[in-house]
Amino acid sequence: MLKYILFKTKGVFMNSKIKIFFTLFMLIFTVLACSLPEGIAVKDALPYEDDFSSSSSGWDRMTEEDFSTDYFDGYYVISIESQDYMAWANPGKNFSDIHIEVDATYIGGGLDNHFGVICRAVDVDNFYVMMISSDGFYAITKRVEADSLSIIGSEIFEFSDVILQGVATNHIEVDCIGDTLSLTVNGTLLAEVQDTSFAMGDVGLLAGTFDVEDTKIAFDNFKVSLP
Repeated sequence: MLKYILFKTKGVFMNSKIKIFFTLFMLIFTVLACSLPEGIAVKDALPYEDDFSSSSSGWDRMTEEDFSTDYFDGYYVISIESQDYMAWANPGKNFSDIHIEVDATYIGGGLDNHFGVICRAVDVDNFYVMMISSDGFYAITKRVEADSLSIIGSEIFEFSDVILQGVATNHIEVDCIGDTLSLTVNGTLLAEVQDTSFAMGDVGLLAGTFDVEDTKIAFDNFKVSLP
């Protein structure tokens, strides 16, 4: 089984029957759960961490028709209510070479989803995302100029039995060091690629749907440190 991302263009839903993921266009009403300050210049101090026990720690609290991003019971929860939709949030930081860790728990909705960690978010249109899914797939991707999201170093989402499926917590680790990006899940390195598009920027969390109409991911123990 190969993973792909569905997309909408000019209001028409288009679906490839073969699940192949080349460079793809995400014209799907994507929503950013907070606005990044323009022209960030000063690096933030490391380490940075958030266990989401305080709802005033700087992440957005938004509820719209298609999504919500909010603190809940010591977690940061991203809920998606629509098909082919994604939402994300950032704390408003600025880092270059970093190591990121987070615990991500699937708590509801469909398994055909995607969720993970953002690094080097230059602005709302340009950043890297290291993501997994609740049915066992993973990829390192980047969003460039608002309307595209492409996998780096592969043409498809890859499958790994290291990723815990269904109602489970996966420990995600991400390294963004120089031009090297890596994704480690539950202690196993799954992917390492090279890309020079972005050198520094904000971090964040993201969740989204494919065929399913809803999914809900709870994040905890978010940590950013020197690699």
